[in-house]
Amino acid sequence: MQEEQIKVDLSSLEPRQAKLVELLINNAKTHKFKTKKAMLLEAGYSESQSCKPYAIIRGDGVQRALAQLGQKMDNVARKTLIALEEKDYSEVSPEKTAIVFDKIMRNKALIEGKATENVAMQITWS
Repeated sequence: MQEEQIKVDLSSLEPRQAKLVELLINNAKTHKFKTKKAMLLEAGYSESQSCKPYAIIRGDGVQRALAQLGQKMDNVARKTLIALEEKDYSEVSPEKTAIVFDKIMRNKALIEGKATENVAMQITWS
């Protein structure tokens, strides 16, 4: 499956908000994750503002941009699941398949500013 380019309209955002959304998107694409605080500082927010990332990430402008991205990521996740259903995975462990899907969902949660960990959930393989 070829990588799908995900673009979000940032034209209605102030420059720091647009930079933050770009950083959040790039953070989801990489294996070298940055903290929300680090991304806020890189986007130009002050040290004190970066200590409360949810106040900025949950702001209207950033949330509108991230909602666009969330919808597009849902579409990619659906396409991925359809592609997975069509393949023979007799030689692929269920754990590896679960890991791929988990990464998609964690990236979506990270982009949307939601928790990326559910400590109450336990998965067992039989």
